[in-house]
Amino acid sequence: MANQNVLPIKCTLAADSTIPAAVMLGSASIDGKSAAATTLYTVPTGKTAIVQRVALLMTSASNVTEVAHVSVGVAAESADIVAEITLTGFETTGMVATLSPIALTAVSAAAAAVIKLDVDNAATTTAAEDTYTFTAQLFGYLI
Repeated sequence: MANQNVLPIKCTLAADSTIPAAVMLGSASIDGKSAAATTLYTVPTGKTAIVQRVALLMTSASNVTEVAHVSVGVAAESADIVAEITLTGFETTGMVATLSPIALTAVSAAAAAVIKLDVDNAATTTAAEDTYTFTAQLFGYLI
């Protein structure tokens, strides 16, 4: 069943209309070795967030044997903004990855929606003290 808070954006703009520049709406540090959902942003009352992308920056990775699978959505255990994806090759400190929404160019989230990144399948490493930590940054704009 589709989430009522997330809809593809399809509209026609007047010739003199402008689309605001995308800004970072929220950011969070993610432990990719833990299968859990982390809040990236809560949409303010009276606003709609237009999500354009999620940028990931690997802050610490050591002895990775299996990368994480992640998704982004509003509902619990949801992938209604970014479908579940395996972060193939995303296993070196300093790497950057960009995740795109399911819709053609952007996805909206209604007021009070909580946008979360979910580590669906945790990364594995050789030893418990090894790391797989990244920063997730949510980009878009509010209307």
